Amino acid sequence: MHVVLLAAQSLDGRITRQSRAGDAFTSAADKAHFSAALRACDACVMGRATYEASRERLRPDRLPGLRVVVWTRSPAAYAAEARPGVLEFTDASPADTAARLRADG
Repeated sequence: MHVVLLAAQSLDGRITRQSRAGDAFTSAADKAHFSAALRACDACVMGRATYEASRERLRPDRLPGLRVVVWTRSPAAYAAEARPGVLEFTDASPADTAARLRADG
C-alpha cells in the first residue's frame, strides 16, 4: 500500500483559518492538483472538519471509484450518509484504518 499525504499550508504555517474554510486560501492550481491526486487514489482518509468543508465536492457520484473514510469521534452521527465501501465514518486509529484499507485491497 502506498500512502500519500496532501495538505494545503499557508506561508505562515497554517492549514486553516477559524473563520474560513480550510481551502479558502488555496489557488486554482492547488485545487486542480488536489483533484488530480484524488483521481489517482483508491481511497481518501480525512478528518471530520475537512469532510464538512468539502462535503459537496466529495460526493460519491462526483468521485466514482474513490473510497472516502472520515475520522470522527461520532461516526453514528453520520449513519444516514454512510455507504459501506464508498463513504465511511470511523473513530478507529490511523493504524487500524490503514490496516483495514490494506486488508480490503
